Amino acid sequence: MKRSTTLELSDSITEVGRITLAVIVRADDSLTADDVKSHCEGNWLRLRQ
Repeated sequence: MKRSTTLELSDSITEVGRITLAVIVRADDSLTADDVKSHCEGNWLRLRQ
C-alpha cells in the first residue's frame, strides 16, 4: 500500500523529489538499485510524452 501511494505522489512532484521517494521506497521495500533506476527512468519517459 505504501508503495502505490508513493508512486501516485511522484506524478505531481519534481524530478529531484521523485528520485528521493524512489530511494525511500527502496529502503522500505528492499528494492534493488536497478528497480529504483528503472522506476525513475519510467517516470522521466512518461513526462517527456
